[in-house]
Order: sequence, then structure tokens, then C-alpha cells
Amino acid sequence: MKVLLVGGSNHLMNQLILRMNKEGHRVYLLTGSKYRTERYEHVFERYDFSYTAQVLNEVFESVDPDVTIFMGAFDSGYKWDNERTEEQESVRFVSGVINLLMAYSTRKKGRFIYLSSDEVFKGFHSAPLTEEDESEQGSYKSLAIAQGENLALSYRNNRNLDVVTFRIGGLYGIPKNIKDIESPVTQMVLDCMRDHRIHTSAGTVYSPLFDSDAVFFIYKAAFSKNIEEGLYNISSGEEISSTELADLIKKGCREKELDELAKLNEKVHRASNSDPDAISTIHIADEIKDTEVYVSDKEQQKVVLSHARYEAEFGINRNSTLKVKLAEIIDYMYNHKDVFLYDRTEKKSLFKRAQDKFGWFVRAAVPFAENFIFFIPFFMLNNRATDSTYFSRLDFYLLYVLLFAIVHGQQQAIVSAMLASVGYVFRQMYDRTGFDVLLDYNTYVWIAQLFILGLVVGFMRDQLKQMRVESKEDHSYMQEQLSDIKDINSSNIRVKDALETQVITQSDSVGKIYEVVSKLDQYSSEEVLFYAAQIVEDILHCNDVSIYTVNNEKFARLFASTSPRARSLGKSVQYKTLGRMYEDISNQRVFINRSLDERYPMMANAIFNDGRIDAIIMVWDVPWERMTLGTSNLLSVVSLLIRDSVNRARKYLEALEDDRFVRDSRVLTTESYETILHAFQNAQKRNLTIYSLIEVKGEDAKERAFKGELQKSLRMEDYLGIGEDTGLYILLTNTDKKSAGIVLERLAERGFECSLKEG
Repeated sequence: MKVLLVGGSNHLMNQLILRMNKEGHRVYLLTGSKYRTERYEHVFERYDFSYTAQVLNEVFESVDPDVTIFMGAFDSGYKWDNERTEEQESVRFVSGVINLLMAYSTRKKGRFIYLSSDEVFKGFHSAPLTEEDESEQGSYKSLAIAQGENLALSYRNNRNLDVVTFRIGGLYGIPKNIKDIESPVTQMVLDCMRDHRIHTSAGTVYSPLFDSDAVFFIYKAAFSKNIEEGLYNISSGEEISSTELADLIKKGCREKELDELAKLNEKVHRASNSDPDAISTIHIADEIKDTEVYVSDKEQQKVVLSHARYEAEFGINRNSTLKVKLAEIIDYMYNHKDVFLYDRTEKKSLFKRAQDKFGWFVRAAVPFAENFIFFIPFFMLNNRATDSTYFSRLDFYLLYVLLFAIVHGQQQAIVSAMLASVGYVFRQMYDRTGFDVLLDYNTYVWIAQLFILGLVVGFMRDQLKQMRVESKEDHSYMQEQLSDIKDINSSNIRVKDALETQVITQSDSVGKIYEVVSKLDQYSSEEVLFYAAQIVEDILHCNDVSIYTVNNEKFARLFASTSPRARSLGKSVQYKTLGRMYEDISNQRVFINRSLDERYPMMANAIFNDGRIDAIIMVWDVPWERMTLGTSNLLSVVSLLIRDSVNRARKYLEALEDDRFVRDSRVLTTESYETILHAFQNAQKRNLTIYSLIEVKGEDAKERAFKGELQKSLRMEDYLGIGEDTGLYILLTNTDKKSAGIVLERLAERGFECSLKEG
């Protein structure tokens, strides 16, 4: 089966990947981020897209998963580090859940699993919490997780989708790095290693569940054929106080440190050239610092989930105990002290910190500094050119303004024009007074043209830059879309290549269809049509299938069905009054309910024999997107193969016609009757049909039955035969107790003493 795991990398996900591969499933991964930050082993295909990507539907369509598991509360792609980011992350989390459920619901295939946690509860609860207990509003994270649960249940109940939520309590595991320190168990071990201090709260109670057990429980329920409820608690069912847990960790850490010190002393003895007796006087126990446990009186916490619902439906089989796993955690963390005790993050230099803090100011001030610096040489060039024969007509100030307008835009063009105006006035004051310069209209004309040219060129430069930025953004967006399309396309090519040799075993290939339908040959002649309904159900991946047999030109009788919805037309229907449906099937076409009329099935096809309708196959739950010509052709092929199996069974019965009945009558022999009875019993156990059994009493009942008097009160599809106890029995097909009572009254009027056979 194909499994799609959704979420960022964490220890629980890695355990799920390993479990799925061990069981032979094909694992696909949707990381929730477009950046490849983590490596994953044993993943068949990986998709690096965010939950808001437009290609999310294409990913689900490409993978076509049988089971989708969203990590939810355990998705490491969400950062719940502090209160400032929690509010933003909660909005992103809920929108991600909605987008994933919408993408899943467009297919309406497979199972969607949402992983929640016990964080939806807070405070002290004396009794274990069940699935019926309402969540409590706490942090933004707990609120977001609870909203995810409500969304999952809403899609299950309102849209009739196979969406299941697993609420996991007290999860802990062996951490691989400092980021995996999330549970109280591992945090206490880290505190003991780092400071030899463990902080606990009096009255706080935990219910630790090891992650490999959680994975086992998730897997067991995820691949169950039927799941009755939409929410299940998964927990260890065990309780331990925080002080007891701290004492266990304190003892385990001390034993580990003593063991390490003993090994160290052994190495010292081996390496030392001095007298070993002198070194042996070291007291190992005195070298170990004792761990202190601090018990506070802060608010008590006790959130223990009840797994009674899960245990009743799936059973509990747990292998891990806290003491054993605690020893493994302590052993691993002490063996990797460099990972858990030493902060290897790079400490930024003073210059780097200043650059991060004031870099924006420096970047904004650089153009102004350039403007003032470049003004000096242009001022000097302009003064030199004034008295020059060759350059007196050249306006260096105009070049200066145009340069900054072209390079930096309108803002710096204004600054350079102001500086150029000051320089111009200052140069004119060499020969005239400042008052004369200010009264000269040529000064203002020159300044006006300087500002006009600077502003116009600067405006054009800013517009061109804005156009380039927008064009670059559009190009980047299109490149991203193209990259996504290429990723999906290359993924599809890899999947196609990997599955190229498996075409014959695909569920909708001709080989697979023939293989499934040929199973009908192993059933007895009386059972063929019963299991034909299941064959159609398996091949078309639909749950609501019914088969009606046609014994006359008016009525079609229900023979087999796989669900109550498939029986919605009733036990008997005048098939010629079914309008467009009858028109299509009578012309040997597959009926497709494109108007989505609830009175009719989504698709239907007739099985013909000798030019007349022999049976009608109705499929009630074909999704809209699968009501295509391909599905129509598939139903036609299946119908033809079923017809061949039915005809073979009918010819076999015709060959045994003389041996099936007693004294040339229509009363079945004991052997034939028991065969039919067992066929109906097996079919009823599989919810394919219902029947009632009537025992006919009286000494002359058999003789009257042999003469044909009893058959006048029965339908053509009912069976009359001799049982193993030599009694006379009537098998009423597709008849419940209430309808059987009507038959009993009819037989009583004709003088037959009958009773309904229970069981």
C-alpha cells in the first residue's frame, strides 16, 4: 500500500517511516517546506512543498495514497518556542490542516489520519480523560491542536470521509540531538547530566508512552479495514508521579556515572607506570557529585488519557516498560555528551552583532555619503572649467545631477541638485555680490532646469527599477511554479519507471480484472451472484453495490447488496419505469448519473443473456471525478466476465436438473437444498443478502408440495426443499421477519401449518 507522511522531520516520523518500510508499504513524504533541510531514508518519493502550495492537489493525485498521516501536534515544521510566535504559528497550523483536508477530500479515497496530543488538556484531572471529554483552552498551541481535531471530525461526520484522529499522551523516546528534548522524561535526564539538579512539582503525575509503542498503535489502527470512531486516545495507561520519575532518573544517572568512572580508573591503572596499589586507594563513589531533587509547590498537573476505546476495538499489546527504556535513554545521552551538554552554536563577533543591528542605517546612509563625496571633485572641475577655453560651455553640475539621478534615482537627484545649486551660487559670488546673484533671473532658470532634469531622469530610473523588480518577482514566481511542475513531473516519471513492470497487477488492468473475476469459478453455482457484488466492489473501489435479477418483463428482484444504501431502491423494482437509466441499460450502454439524481445509482449496467436483460448491476458511490468513460468501460468489462461466470453456473445447474428435484416436482432434494441454504447463510454473514426460513408441518404437506399446491403461494426466486431432518422448508430470499409474516398468513389461508425457523 502507498502511505503519504506529512510533516517535518522528527523522531516519531522516522520511526513511522521505518515501520512502514518494514511492513512492505511504499512511503511518500510531503515535508511542508520548499527547502530541503533534512535527509530521509527509505522514502520512495519526497515532495518539498508548503501546505499552502497550489500544487497540493497535484501531489495527492500523483501519490494516490491509501493512507495519509499528518504529524499534526508532532510536526517539527512549526516553531512553538515562545508566546510571540505561537499566535502566528497557530494560524499557520490551522490553515495547513484545512488545506491538507481539502486536498484529501477532492479524491475521497484512502484514509486521512491526524495526530493530536494530550496538550489539548491542562490542569489536574483525577480520573483518566476519555474521548468524550471536551478540550480545554490553554496556550495558542493547544488551541490550534484542538481546532485541528474539530476540523478532522467535521470532515468525517459532515462529508462522510474516512478521517481519524489519534490523540497521543505522554510521548517520549530516545533523543538524537538537543532539539529532540521535548518530554519531561528526557528534560529531567538532561538537567541531571548538566547541573545534577532535577526540578519537579509535588502532585504532578505523568503517563509516559514510548514512541515505538505509539508507532505500533498508530500502524495497527491505520491499516484496519473498518474504524468505527473518529477519535481515539493512545496512551500507556500507566501513571507515575514526578518525584518517583525523578528518583528513577537520579538513580540511573548515578549508576551510569559510576560505571564511566570505573572504566576511566581502569584506563588510568593500565597507562600508569607507578605502583597500582597506590592508585587503587581512590574511592570511586566519592568522585560522583550527588544529584539534588527540588520539589516545588507550583500548580499540580495530571493529564492521563484513557485508552479504553482503542483497546476495545483494536486491542493493546505493549512491549516497553519505563524502567528499561529509561536506562536506554540515559545510556545513549551519556554516550553522546558532546551533543547534549555543549552548545556548539557559533557566537557572533562584536562587528557581526553591530552589523545586524545598525546595518540598515549604514545601507541607507551610503548614497548620501557618496553624494557629498562626489560633489567635491565636480565642484573643483566646474571652477576649473569656468576660465577654460575648451570646457567653459560644459556644465559639470548638470552631469553630476544626471549621474546620481541615473544611479540612485529621484531622492539622490534632489540632494545632488541642492548641492549643485549651492556650489553654483558660491562660484558666482567670486565676481558678484550674493545679492546680485540672488536677483539674477538666470540663476533661477539654471536651478530650475537642473531640478527638472534631475527629477525627470530620477523618476524614469525609479520607474524602470520598479518594473525590473516586478518583472523579477513575476519571473521568480513563474520559475517557482515551473520548478514545482518539474519536480512533480520528474517524480511521476520515477514512479512510472518504478512501477513499469507492475502494470499487469494494477487494480484496473485487464490482467488484474480477469484475476479477480476468475475467483468466481471457485464458488458454487448458487453463490456466484452473491460474490459478484463483492467483485464489483473491489474492482471499482466502491462500497455500495447491488445486483438485481430479472425473472420477468416487469420486475427486477434484489439478489445481493453490500450496504443499506445499495438496497435503497427496494427489494423489488419495476425497472422499466427507471427512465433514462432503463433507456441506457436496455440499449446495452452503461448508465451514468451525470445529474446526480439521488433516486438512482451513480452507474449501472445490465447483463444480457439471449438478447434479454438477465441481471442489473448498480453502483451507488462512484465519485464525480471517476464518472468517466474509463470507469464506464471498466464496469462493462466486469459485467461481461460476470455474465460468463453466471452462464457457466447456469449450464451446470441445467445439466443436473433431473438430480436436483424430487419426483419430477419443483421440490429440491436434501443435498441441493442444503447447498443453497449454506450459500445464503454465508452471504448473510457477509451482509450481502437477508433471508427467512419457514418450516412447513403436517403429514400431507410434502404430497401437496409435490403436486405443486404450495408453490402457488411463493415467488419464483424462493426455494422449496427437503432439509437434513427430512422436514419441508421454504427459503424466502431477501425477506425479513416482517415480510415473512405475510407469507405465513398466505400459507395459513391455503391450509398449510407453518412456522418461522429462528436462527
